[in-house]
Amino acid sequence: MRWLFHPLLLLLANSTEGNLAKQVEYLKAENAMLRKRLPKWLQTTAEERALLIKLGEAVGPGIDS
Repeated sequence: MRWLFHPLLLLLANSTEGNLAKQVEYLKAENAMLRKRLPKWLQTTAEERALLIKLGEAVGPGIDS
């Protein structure tokens, strides 16, 4: 019975991964557009920096601007 569900789960996982990749691509494009409209330097609070560091560590080197 396992052989029946394994391909189905693989299909669902790949579909979800593709959707996440599209969301990331969209958010990167949106981020780039918004950055163009901001001044060169944007001040962040200590709490904002701590949150970005925490979230960035979970992503690892895959995060970029």
